[in-house]
Amino acid sequence: MDCGRSLDEAFPTSGALKDTASLKKTLDQIDIQPLGNAIYSRWRYFNHWNMAPMDEDDYEWFIVAFSRLAELASDD
Repeated sequence: MDCGRSLDEAFPTSGALKDTASLKKTLDQIDIQPLGNAIYSRWRYFNHWNMAPMDEDDYEWFIVAFSRLAELASDD
């Protein structure tokens, strides 16, 4: 877990770690390692530090991110 640093360093102005629309804009440029780090970091945030429930955009962020991770990890 890198608290989203690798994604923020690769795309400093994108907002991809916090916003689904921003993630979608940069998704095809994100490599598997920073994407995996971002997924884990964001999950850790909600699981340990956030005091509010996730909203629809938060769920969608994970769906989009995991879908791309599956594409990157496939053998095709």
